[in-house]
Amino acid sequence: MAGTSTGGKQAAITNKKKYGDDFYANIGKIGGSKGTTGGFHYDRNKARTAGSLGGKRGKKGYKFRFEKDGVLHYTKNDTGEAVTFKI
Repeated sequence: MAGTSTGGKQAAITNKKKYGDDFYANIGKIGGSKGTTGGFHYDRNKARTAGSLGGKRGKKGYKFRFEKDGVLHYTKNDTGEAVTFKI
């Protein structure tokens, strides 16, 4: 039953029996405390910038080529036409 929802439920029951009811809370705490970069929570501007670039680069129907001097260069997938977007 590996990889099924039933198998996952049984594994959770086994883990809680072996390691206690707070097993998943403890492993989450350990993973969260090992982080060293601070993440986006501590730098909202970094999060905003990354989200903006992801949205601009993820345009459907375009292939991202390169960025130069604040201008994003794409190629249209259907026609091959060069397209630019200013940041």
